[in-house]
Amino acid sequence: MFMSGKQDADRGNDDDDDEEEEEDDDDEDDDDDDDDDDDNDGGGDGYDFVDDEMLMIFGEKKKKKKKKKKKKKKKKKKKKNKKRRRRRKNRKKKKKMKK
Repeated sequence: MFMSGKQDADRGNDDDDDEEEEEDDDDEDDDDDDDDDDDNDGGGDGYDFVDDEMLMIFGEKKKKKKKKKKKKKKKKKKKKNKKRRRRRKNRKKKKKMKK
């Protein structure tokens, strides 16, 4: 009744699949390490990589900083337009006052 050859073959295939999955898990861990290195670029403190132990010494936590670009040019243009309007109004008022 038992087909021992087939069952053993099936078990052997399952074991091989488990080994491949373990290798994939190792690859995922390596990817995480690469991401951590990118976060510390351009820190300016002279350390390329900061250990958790070093953070414990300094009493700090890891923080991700994102820089946002401010649009100052558009604000300046609005201010210039306001100044132009005021000047035009003042010039018109002066002309009316002279007449």
